[in-house]
Amino acid sequence: MEEEQALVDSGRLKESTFKGKIDYYKFWQEVLQDRNPYELGRAEVRAIHKTVLNLPKSARKVLKLSHSEAFDLAKTKHNYPKQAANTQNNYIRAFKSILDFCYQQGIHNQNLIEFFKSQYVDKENSPRQPFTTQEVRKIIDPVNLNNEIHGSTSVQKQSRFWIPLIGAYSGMRLEEIAQLTPQDVVFDKEFGILYFNLIDGIRPDGTPHQIKNKTSHRAVPVHSKLIDLGFREFLERKLMIPNQSLFDLQLVGSETKYGKNMQQNGFL
Repeated sequence: MEEEQALVDSGRLKESTFKGKIDYYKFWQEVLQDRNPYELGRAEVRAIHKTVLNLPKSARKVLKLSHSEAFDLAKTKHNYPKQAANTQNNYIRAFKSILDFCYQQGIHNQNLIEFFKSQYVDKENSPRQPFTTQEVRKIIDPVNLNNEIHGSTSVQKQSRFWIPLIGAYSGMRLEEIAQLTPQDVVFDKEFGILYFNLIDGIRPDGTPHQIKNKTSHRAVPVHSKLIDLGFREFLERKLMIPNQSLFDLQLVGSETKYGKNMQQNGFL
């Protein structure tokens, strides 16, 4: 984990991603706490691998199970949905690093990671299919949305109109858009353009922008199509009340991401 921490310190790995990795190590720490690493052999490693592939989905959040309880359940023939292959691979990668450490330290005379293979992720036949053109139009086609949403005085409807369009015309991530304030939209006098400031912006709660990594800090020009659709006028109305969320989003409970609260704020 020292390499990952170094990546966090350098800004090349997001801290939340790093913390997510730690969660998988905590899982193994709890599951293996009573086991002697010297006693781990091929047969047991294979058995552990088989158990990982049978871990129930959302064991902690939905089933309210501890790590050890989830692992014990995975040893049985249960009827719960299983973890997605990507999630299984997160557990597998963490365990493989433990096996590799044991080999490097001379605890094992053979590197057992070859018996703990990652799951193949078939992206081509993934159940997560891309949107069809018709589905995309329902989300971002301003012609269809204009009468119902853009012309409305409802704050939620206006913001629901702009957030998908900004994403489509800028490539910005959801959280990058959701955390914007009116002051984050800056006019560059030299080039005569508006841009979204993702360099040193401040969120509505007064904290710095949450950006994925240092290389993601950037200035993103406001697309001319957004200007044609009336974004400048929308912005001018928002500038009358400084230091607020551009889209009137609020943090709910202990949540730290504005994008995750869109449903709680009535936008979805």
